Amino acid sequence: MFDLRREACGAVLSERCNSLVDLRARGTVTGNPYIVAGPRGGRALLLDGDDDKVSIPCNRSMNSFEAWVYFATITEEVADFDGGTHYIKATAGTLAATGWAAPTIYVDGAAGTTITVGWHHIAATSATAFTCTNLQLGTDNTGFGSVRIADVSLWGRALTAAEVLQEAQGTTWDYNLYEVSHWDMSNINPPDVGFAGNGNNGTGTGLVAATDIVPCPYGGYATEFNGSDEWVSCGTGASLNLTSQITIAALVRNTGAGFDYIAGKSAASYLLWVRDIGKIILSLTLGGTTRVLEGATSILDSKWHTVIGSYDGSFMRLFVDGVQDVAPAAYTGAIATEAAEFRISSSINPRQWTGQIGDVRLCSLGMAGIAAADLHARLTRGRA
Repeated sequence: MFDLRREACGAVLSERCNSLVDLRARGTVTGNPYIVAGPRGGRALLLDGDDDKVSIPCNRSMNSFEAWVYFATITEEVADFDGGTHYIKATAGTLAATGWAAPTIYVDGAAGTTITVGWHHIAATSATAFTCTNLQLGTDNTGFGSVRIADVSLWGRALTAAEVLQEAQGTTWDYNLYEVSHWDMSNINPPDVGFAGNGNNGTGTGLVAATDIVPCPYGGYATEFNGSDEWVSCGTGASLNLTSQITIAALVRNTGAGFDYIAGKSAASYLLWVRDIGKIILSLTLGGTTRVLEGATSILDSKWHTVIGSYDGSFMRLFVDGVQDVAPAAYTGAIATEAAEFRISSSINPRQWTGQIGDVRLCSLGMAGIAAADLHARLTRGRA
């Protein structure tokens, strides 16, 4: 069956490989494969290496393939994409993506080509796209592989190393479990509804419920700030002093001229804000040095946007509407801690937000692209 969550994040094709009925409905099942236990308690497709294969029509441009594969031996056919021009196969313990332009191969979340007998998460990416006309599992269009396959997905872009690692570790969707705090902005004193239950409730200044709590177009409510004397303070607890990884995410609509503070502690620690030309900026103090990553997309268009600033201990990233906005910036260092309040909008003029904020999340985990796309999809399809 489809993996609708991954397809909502941009996968051009996905298949869980957990039902022969579904596979026959999607394509052609050849031979006598069957469903067996898969990785991490799931289910998988078992192919016998003799004549078993599954073919699924696709006709989509792709740059990346990922799947869980159990290798019965260290020489096995895995998948073919277009009748023998592009395929993935292991030969004498080395995994290769034949026909791909300068592919990067990952095994168990790390760049490399060595496989052994047993389960592995494998991925192949390339900056050069090609058309997958027909996905064939368990064959290179010539021979057949004695493999079990689960959780297949094709992507129309080259997945990053961070995305592949999270997919291999099974943490892609876990960002909500790392919520230090979450404010839905439906109240002038918004409660902390984060998974961890840290109780960093907000205290509004200058806000009036009758006029400043407004409907959000994606469900629920948002807080409207006037850009002059309205903000929310959300506590100074130790749980807000993140030292190794961080994500600040917000659902926002700006109706001002920029130079507006979205959320954070201060420029001395961590801060997500908007320049006067409308570009998102993530500012972090790492190892005693202030690092700044500026985006490329202006959000000064009076439209709602999901904006995300993230640091995973190695790279700073910015996302607008679930899409990486600029190339990641490579930095290392501990995030500075400080006693200052975490604020949404600001008490410092001219950094007060003009417009609405509908959702703010602070997580202790760096966010990669698939997760950012997932959060954007969740926020704009019903506020989850």
